[in-house]
Amino acid sequence: MSRDDSRVRALREVLLTVGAALGTTCIAVALASTFFGVTPLVFRSGSMAPAVQTGDLGIAHHVPAGELRAGDIVSVDNSRGVRVTHRVVSSKLIGNSATLVLKGDANETADIEPYVVTSADRLMFSIPKAGYVVTFMSGPIGIFFGGLLVGAVILLLLNSRSRRNGDAADDSTGDPTTGARGGRRKAPGRRRAERTTTVVGMAAVLTLPLAGLAAGPVGTLAAWNDPVPVTSAADAYTVPAPNGDTCTLITPGTNSVRGVKLTWPATVAPLPPLSYTTPTFTNITPVTNAVATSGTEQVLTQTYNPGTVANQNKIVTVTDRAFPTGVAAWLSPITSWKYRTGGTSATQPVCGEVDPPTVAFVGPDSTSRTVAAEKTFITSACTTNTVIACGTYLDANTVTVDYTLRRVVSGVTRCWAGSWTNSAVGGACTAFQAAATAPSGGQTTWYETASQSTVYAASGGAGVYTLTVRATDSWANVTTQVLTFTLT
Repeated sequence: MSRDDSRVRALREVLLTVGAALGTTCIAVALASTFFGVTPLVFRSGSMAPAVQTGDLGIAHHVPAGELRAGDIVSVDNSRGVRVTHRVVSSKLIGNSATLVLKGDANETADIEPYVVTSADRLMFSIPKAGYVVTFMSGPIGIFFGGLLVGAVILLLLNSRSRRNGDAADDSTGDPTTGARGGRRKAPGRRRAERTTTVVGMAAVLTLPLAGLAAGPVGTLAAWNDPVPVTSAADAYTVPAPNGDTCTLITPGTNSVRGVKLTWPATVAPLPPLSYTTPTFTNITPVTNAVATSGTEQVLTQTYNPGTVANQNKIVTVTDRAFPTGVAAWLSPITSWKYRTGGTSATQPVCGEVDPPTVAFVGPDSTSRTVAAEKTFITSACTTNTVIACGTYLDANTVTVDYTLRRVVSGVTRCWAGSWTNSAVGGACTAFQAAATAPSGGQTTWYETASQSTVYAASGGAGVYTLTVRATDSWANVTTQVLTFTLT
């Protein structure tokens, strides 16, 4: 074999090996994405540092909302359709949907908008700086170079085949006296191995451009939301929502016209002047409902006729969203204001708040126990054996609490309504029962009085329980918390 033949063969083997490795990797990623819900994520910003840096490649798995927990890093779309990957601060599950509060590890505050999802991509692991490589390989330039690699391998294979044909012709002549061949021939096993390597390598190389397109990564922002100027990647900046705390009364008001003014900044650096969507409202027939700029502020003025009975003693909810002037698609999170109209034409409205109550469980908790151990735990946690569940709530206003309790035993769902009934609708207990509230030890508490032996029966009490607690304050702000526990 000549030196040129050796060089050609060595180059061919290198190209085939590289092509096989790249093509096989791309095919594996494409198959994982298609059949196993795996998504490659390329991080385009760094607010998840130091856990994940700009340019890292994340591998995420698509999971239902019920599997998301605080501390998970998840990738979701925000209200503008931009994918954001941040860590879960809290998750509130209602049915099949979860309301997520997310925060970048490097951000000082949580994201302004909550995310309501039925499923999300949860990060499994990340590979430092590999996102740059994957982006290149799945982009136009990477596809172009993949094509060049295919062409180079084809030329080398054709050239190698031509040389082998020539060698075969030479081998057909030999020493006429001894009958020996003129050249050395490869062992059959080695020839088969080379042919197998060539076929596998060629197949992987030929599929490299297609696999690169099929397994293209998803770009994601680990979005910065701290109040700093934007110097690049403008889509990483969240438009601030109007401030929902600025509600003032129109004074003095009359028996025919009363109302409120809702105010927020007209500009927020580094954005241009802000514009606002048309305000929405409930429970009121307004006389005026308009937004105007007053100096450095935007003012929504809403007036109504207090003499109209339908406008009296109503909780009014007003919502609006901001966007940079001229960029109507770049919307802020929704902000709500609330106020209560007077009960007579002579009564002024009262500005309210929009923060829902904070609810916590004391007993039961999410720990699995035997039926007997659970009753002992609830008695200790709630300081009495006459309740089946208790907890705390926090709010500036009067709060009412109600609940549902569901038990699933051997696939049969029952709902607690003073006794265990079969009135489940689609596996959910929808009839809420009123719970009691009382101050205790400097806290406000909720609890439900019932016989523990009936609710958590010694015989037949084993199963999976779901306790849903709903707290509603006097401004119609609602918090719903769900707890699942298992008794054995």
